[in-house]
Amino acid sequence: MIQLNLLPDVKKEFLQAQRTKATVIGFSILVTLGAVGLTVFLFLTVYVGQPLLIAGKQGEIDTRTKDLKAVEDIGKYLTIQNQLIALPELYDEKVIYSRLFEYLKVLNPAPPNNVRLSSLQTDQENKEIVFNGVAGNFQAFTIFRDTLVNAELTYKQDGEEKTGKLFATAVIESQNLTRNQGRQELGFIVRATYNEFAFNPNIEEVKLNIPNIQTTQSITGAPSRANALFDENADPGVDEGGD
Repeated sequence: MIQLNLLPDVKKEFLQAQRTKATVIGFSILVTLGAVGLTVFLFLTVYVGQPLLIAGKQGEIDTRTKDLKAVEDIGKYLTIQNQLIALPELYDEKVIYSRLFEYLKVLNPAPPNNVRLSSLQTDQENKEIVFNGVAGNFQAFTIFRDTLVNAELTYKQDGEEKTGKLFATAVIESQNLTRNQGRQELGFIVRATYNEFAFNPNIEEVKLNIPNIQTTQSITGAPSRANALFDENADPGVDEGGD
């Protein structure tokens, strides 16, 4: 079979141009549809999706905020400003227990009446110190206990010199005889209530003094010379009401 192309060259170029035009138009339509689809997607994301996401996060934030606000005094712990404001108050409330080491150098009587402390317990809430230790005998322990009771503290507060007892009370909780390497010793526990200024950070030039007084029961309970039952200078004569 023989085919003859009877279309002139102009007609062929026209048909080729039409096909190219159709291809370009089809591609343009696809691009346009893609752009429209992308625009719709972005529109939904910006004006629908993001508001929903923000609303969900805001609800979570509100819930967490409500939980935090329910915590008592949360503002004191979350803001630096409140913490800085609280520092002076916290400083005024603190105690300087390091002074206790200097106090002990004075509170422990000189040999042979010195004691050995095995432990110290401090209670800031009740302002107490518990002394747990060993003394060589009852006299040494009594002197130590009397030293606690009579110890006086001299200090300066606001430029004014003041004096007061270091311990308000010194209660003997227990005392018992023990034997250590063949020697008899007296174990003891004393609970002393200290005055609030003893470890106050706002006092200066702190000095501890022990008054030179006799306080032991064996001495204070002894009769005085004026009331002596027997006077060595008395005349040993016979009773005037004799026979």
